[in-house]
Amino acid sequence: MYGRDPYTFINASHVPDAVLGVITKILISWDQASTDYEYVNAFHPDGILHVTPEPAVGEAAMRKLHDDMIHSNNGPIVSLQHYLDRVFPMPGAPDGKTEVVFTGKLTSVLKSGKEVTTDFATWIVARSDNTGVLKVELLRVFSDTSELLMNIGEMMAAQS
Repeated sequence: MYGRDPYTFINASHVPDAVLGVITKILISWDQASTDYEYVNAFHPDGILHVTPEPAVGEAAMRKLHDDMIHSNNGPIVSLQHYLDRVFPMPGAPDGKTEVVFTGKLTSVLKSGKEVTTDFATWIVARSDNTGVLKVELLRVFSDTSELLMNIGEMMAAQS
């Protein structure tokens, strides 16, 4: 989709490496249909991944969220790819916390073979753990998924 690495922001040069690292660790792992689950290690143990109407809290819920949505054989999504656009560090974060918002596109390939691309924005609140490693407390995705959900619904109806 882009003529560059999909996990590189256009304006990455002004963002700390630790922030970029936590974002790409999550997305590279999440984008794997048969994931290595490395994305959960980028969160605090009680971290929140809020992608769907009900947030996933903690490692087990995050793993289930991924596996219920993305699976190379079962679907409904068999493949996906994030394409990063811009990242915005937010000023005025509470002491010890880092807040960023980033934007991009996500291409999802359904089990039917249909590709759906959506725009997204993501808000992250992170803080260092007791070893000094930056980890996510909250990751909240904002996206219009109506086209994706409509296509998943049509695919499921055709299969029944």
